[in-house]
Amino acid sequence: MDRNDFTKMMLALSIGVKKWAPDFSDVTTINVWYAALKDCDETALRLTCRNVLTTHDEFPSIAQFLRLTTGCVMSDEEIGQDIAGRIEESISRFGFYNSEQARKSIGELGWKVVEKSGGWEQICEGTTNDMLPSCRKQWRELAAMLHKKFYLQGSNEAPALPQSNSVKELLASVKLGSVPK
Repeated sequence: MDRNDFTKMMLALSIGVKKWAPDFSDVTTINVWYAALKDCDETALRLTCRNVLTTHDEFPSIAQFLRLTTGCVMSDEEIGQDIAGRIEESISRFGFYNSEQARKSIGELGWKVVEKSGGWEQICEGTTNDMLPSCRKQWRELAAMLHKKFYLQGSNEAPALPQSNSVKELLASVKLGSVPK
């Protein structure tokens, strides 16, 4: 979909759903929205607009719009709760020795949480009944963060830390004293 068609569609939607609607006559606003939604399937985007027009009282945010367009109606936090519940259920249902069945039950995003929590064996062996509430919270928050920050962007890699060419440059940049030459 080109920018002109997108602008017309969003202007029409903002007339139908006025509460919290952005000013799509502003060039910066339309540029931000277009940049975020331009890769969406045009048919899905049009269906989402029709759905929002007929079912919403408030204009959705860009993140909500993306979720509606991709068919994901749960928020990041709800996805985190679901994954934490699946992990907890899989511990008692499949146990230590049946990691493949657990992986299928938990799903790929949930399995990323398992891997970042030390692996399936660590979760099964290290999670006691006393620790379960805090582990559940950790899994929930990790799943929400992974979904929000990495998984939806198509990459599950964290950004790299900046690299310094030398300690000398680093010390000079923070002016911690004289640097030997």
